[in-house]
Amino acid sequence: MATAGCTALEPDPAEFYVESIRDVKSDTDSEEITVAVDVRNNGEVEGEKMVALRIGGDVVGTHHTVLGEGETVTVSFRVPYTDVETGEQQVTVTTVDDVIQESYEFR
Repeated sequence: MATAGCTALEPDPAEFYVESIRDVKSDTDSEEITVAVDVRNNGEVEGEKMVALRIGGDVVGTHHTVLGEGETVTVSFRVPYTDVETGEQQVTVTTVDDVIQESYEFR
């Protein structure tokens, strides 16, 4: 008896995309800058990837993130004021799959 051939489709691998830079706050009391970003796994399987924060071209924070299929999480970075130059700076958030960049004024 012959059977029709079927090909099993592999699930899409984990792909982490930066949906938005939600917030950039300067807290003069704690002398820190807080950057919050939303990261989503657009893949069909759980994955673990690094999210990196750059301000003015320098890496100022990294965070290893585990996300399930379709899951979104907010990743927060705390950066000392001493690590950031004053003036307008590019804030860049990257994963191996995506990058987002916005300009912010630091005083």
